[in-house]
Amino acid sequence: MTLGERLRLLRESRKLSQIELAQALGIPNQSISNYERDYRKPPFDLIQKFADYYEVSMDYLLGREEYLYDSGKVKDVKAFLADGIFVYDHITLDEEDIAFLKQSFEFIIKKKLKQSEGK
Repeated sequence: MTLGERLRLLRESRKLSQIELAQALGIPNQSISNYERDYRKPPFDLIQKFADYYEVSMDYLLGREEYLYDSGKVKDVKAFLADGIFVYDHITLDEEDIAFLKQSFEFIIKKKLKQSEGK
């Protein structure tokens, strides 16, 4: 996938028009169009701005990494839940609460997998 394709995918996934994105970034909307169609490559500082705006890594935008989100911000839910004591709003969760959270996450993942199979 090209840089332009990734930029377009990210914009559309957030239901933004090119004009709305251009206004948010402070650049001409024609530039957005040119970048998304790979007619022009954005300068380095603008690639950084895109990455910050979309909360993705520059490596993802440039095609050096397939994972959408910045790996420094991604948390593995299984490892997180297996990791210890949990406190939410000053309330400590016990093992039963954590087991319920695990089941809830598993339900959500199964639902997402079924949705993606239907596409």
